[in-house]
Amino acid sequence: MRSWFQDEWKFAAQAVDRFCLILFTIVFIICCSIFVFIPPIKILD
Repeated sequence: MRSWFQDEWKFAAQAVDRFCLILFTIVFIICCSIFVFIPPIKILD
């Protein structure tokens, strides 16, 4: 039998987990796009 307190913590953990997944996905897509679409910079010519 679960208590109300355990259910609230489970919901909070799922919300934080979903937020981190979305944030990681957005950052990953942005970083991959930067590597693909921006040409490399020549430091030494």
